[in-house]
Amino acid sequence: MFRTAPAPTRASNSFSIAFGLLNIPVSVYTGTEETAVKRSEFVTINGEQHPVGRCSYDKVTGEVIGDDSPYSVVRHAYDAATDTWVPLYDHEIEQCTMPKKVAEVITFVPLAKLHQAYLTIGCAQVRAKTSGMKGAQRAHAERAFGLFLAGLKARKVAALVKVALRGPARFAAITPEGDLLWLQASDGVRSCAPIAPALYTGPEMDMVNTLIDTIGKDTPVIVDDTAEKVTAFVADKAQRIAAGRPAVADDDTDDAPTEDLLAALASSIDMAKAGKAVAK
Repeated sequence: MFRTAPAPTRASNSFSIAFGLLNIPVSVYTGTEETAVKRSEFVTINGEQHPVGRCSYDKVTGEVIGDDSPYSVVRHAYDAATDTWVPLYDHEIEQCTMPKKVAEVITFVPLAKLHQAYLTIGCAQVRAKTSGMKGAQRAHAERAFGLFLAGLKARKVAALVKVALRGPARFAAITPEGDLLWLQASDGVRSCAPIAPALYTGPEMDMVNTLIDTIGKDTPVIVDDTAEKVTAFVADKAQRIAAGRPAVADDDTDDAPTEDLLAALASSIDMAKAGKAVAK
């Protein structure tokens, strides 16, 4: 439902899926694309537009554009139809889209359909803003926000909003828990890349279904322990280097596809069952 951008045609990376003893090589395609308006900064000198770099220097003359420069840096947007760069100010973006710091409620989305209809690309939290408020004003802000969330919870919905903070306006969903889920616009999510059709035998489908059931179905809490493991590896490697021992070589990954699917699936089922027995 949220895929309206064209399907990707070129792979950007690859990896192998370790499915039991099966080694399944796959290619990775970019699933999203940039939809924001492209803007660059220009400075006008003697009637000519000179592009300004990110570290604020004139790309034509090399002159640094600092706070004491007599020239002002202005962002421009490119218009392909006329092949020109047009000045585009923040307040103009607000005028043609929406003002900053305001979240307009567009509609309410059933919680059961939220993650089916939209791709979540980030998470923040929203709470009642009470800084600088005292007494009745503070209590009113907290009560109003609490009532808003209570309404969401009672109706089992999330509020679909559009809000502009530091950059362009973005879509987001506010949940009854006060989570602000940033959503990817559908025109920035590519359609699925085509998958070659294939027919599978009854025994192959039975085997793959049995392996899935043996491994099990669950919704575990996922924790990113990469930083912890890398830190431990670096500490261990530093000790080995200090002791004059050789560094451990990286293992080579064999990404060749498994030839005998039925045999590999059968062995994978046995391995999964053995793992379950040990876990118990």
